Amino acid sequence: LFFKASPFNTLHSLKKTKRKVIGIQPGASSLASHKAIPIAFIKELLAYLNKEGYKIILFGTEKELSPLQKIKHKDVMFASDKNIIKNLSFVASCDLFIGSDRGTS
Repeated sequence: LFFKASPFNTLHSLKKTKRKVIGIQPGASSLASHKAIPIAFIKELLAYLNKEGYKIILFGTEKELSPLQKIKHKDVMFASDKNIIKNLSFVASCDLFIGSDRGTS
């Protein structure tokens, strides 16, 4: 995607925090579902990161994130809007991003 000006609104409240923000994209496309990070691992990782005081943004489609929707924590946020630009704008708030899809095999 090429833009003359950045379409990303980076003025999210996450930028105002002194705590580190970690973005996690646990899913993969339906064609590469075998590359998805296991949900059990994601839940353990979230528990550890919450205990350590990190803020977490989970990225993905509603379908990909549905097993994690039961997690209710003030420091866990879901970026699963149908507007991909809106979701991508949260990437700028991340100090670290963990993704599942490694690209072509």
